[in-house]
Amino acid sequence: AALRMELNAIRERGYAFDREEHEPGIICIAYPILTERGRVLGALSITRSGHVADLPGLQELAPRLAAMAQAIAREAEAWRFPETLTQAKTGT
Repeated sequence: AALRMELNAIRERGYAFDREEHEPGIICIAYPILTERGRVLGALSITRSGHVADLPGLQELAPRLAAMAQAIAREAEAWRFPETLTQAKTGT
């Protein structure tokens, strides 16, 4: 139930926190890089020591992190990815 609530909160606000779940003493905020069609290309994150920063401080950076992720996504729309090795070998 707690995991479902956390996932719903992430979907609603559009970004996620790491509250020392991955590593004690380390906190993080992460924002997805999505194409216009919603394809996940990656993510941007800011990681800090919990001794130096706190989650409200990281949350203040959310708008700037979101803007940067969206700018990368817009640029990525023009990227051309190389064929996969399988496609190159088979011609499909």
